[in-house]
Amino acid sequence: MVPGRWCPESHPAAGALAGSPRRSAGGSVHLKSLARLRLGVSTCLTGEAVRHDGEHRREHWLMDRLAAFSELAPFCPELVLGVPREATSLMRDESGVLRILGQTTGKDHSATLDESSRAQLDGTDLEALDGWVFKSNSASCALQPIEVSGDGPRPERAPGRFSAAIQDRCSWLPVIDEKQLLEPAQRRHFLEQAFARAHWRELVASLDDDEADRDQAVSSWLQCFDLLLMARELKPIRASAGCCDLALLRSHAHLLFASLKSPATPAGQVAALREAGEHLEVIEDERAALAILISEYAADRMDVEVPRQLLRGLCARGGDRWLRAQRFMDPFPVAWLDPAANSLPWPARHPAERP
Repeated sequence: MVPGRWCPESHPAAGALAGSPRRSAGGSVHLKSLARLRLGVSTCLTGEAVRHDGEHRREHWLMDRLAAFSELAPFCPELVLGVPREATSLMRDESGVLRILGQTTGKDHSATLDESSRAQLDGTDLEALDGWVFKSNSASCALQPIEVSGDGPRPERAPGRFSAAIQDRCSWLPVIDEKQLLEPAQRRHFLEQAFARAHWRELVASLDDDEADRDQAVSSWLQCFDLLLMARELKPIRASAGCCDLALLRSHAHLLFASLKSPATPAGQVAALREAGEHLEVIEDERAALAILISEYAADRMDVEVPRQLLRGLCARGGDRWLRAQRFMDPFPVAWLDPAANSLPWPARHPAERP
């Protein structure tokens, strides 16, 4: 263990992060146990040599870190054109239709690639996926708009045809590209959404036939997201009576997922951190230290993970039941998936503190 660094094994949830579900005092499995993500991913990012030039574009963070917590479903609509193949680009034709053309021959590959995309998507249970990682700057998979050639009066940009088709079909699906995956704020936003979907799958699988138990489980699950919604300056979502009905359960879940699509705001993060602090039983020095870090974050002098890291340690020793259940505390396996979270040592036990 490196001095002054957080060792993951010292985390009170280390067993859960390793795959062993935590249990509450009543013996039920706690939904904050680790869920494996199910992610669609552009095949070239996994290290498969399927690019037009016969190479791959392996994304090391994706494969060396995130893949350890995920089941990856690779997709490559352009593979139907063979490897190697000519590079492609987007073009708007005279009738206004967006097409994919070969950069060398000018051949229109749109129909072939659309058929390949439909075949792959129709054979996939998209509801079972928790997110999608796309290859940037691709005529098929670009998530962010890329240049479109044509005779229009002004330059145009558009996303890849395959990524656009997926978002049209699954607007609720968390999406990101490999460049955004390396940006801490965007990565956290994606992972918060993806792990929320994974835990929803766990919830549905764990529900029993008792109506009261099902309603309580759904209500408790929604309350776990109170602080994540506060961080987005949104109100908490509460379960309606009769959540034992699967259709109603899905409507609650989709409302939550739509809300989590909104990114957290600095003001919302500050409000969530301060609200969390109200649910701690700790000594005044620790409460003051947390307040200082929150103020430093509010002044844009540090990353939000610094006060949240301290909050995790304090919560493990003095958080009430509501705070311990909050997904805001452990939205994903922080020690492995977000290096920025390893910036503070775990708080030492104070001699005067209760055991």
